[in-house]
Amino acid sequence: MDVLIGIVAMLVPASAIAAVLLPPVLLAVGRRRPLLAAGAYLAALAFVAAWVIAANDHMEWADRTGGQGSVVAGGSWLVLALAAATCSVVASLHRSPAVPAAQA
Repeated sequence: MDVLIGIVAMLVPASAIAAVLLPPVLLAVGRRRPLLAAGAYLAALAFVAAWVIAANDHMEWADRTGGQGSVVAGGSWLVLALAAATCSVVASLHRSPAVPAAQA
């Protein structure tokens, strides 16, 4: 069980970093749907910030009360950030439908 908690403790910050770094790289390379991808990326950044605030508040609560902190505190914000980052990546990589050539 401790190994599982250790793996989760390592993957949580790594997933937050991926949510912040991967979409702008793909947006710069893909340029498929820049408005949707950029909007989803901005939402991902906002959710990552909310996750950091929630995790910090939880750890401050644990320090004040002597309670036990949780590695996954504020995890719902991180899940939303990953979903928004995934949406940004998909929008960056999705090809627009082909426009038929006008017939003369």
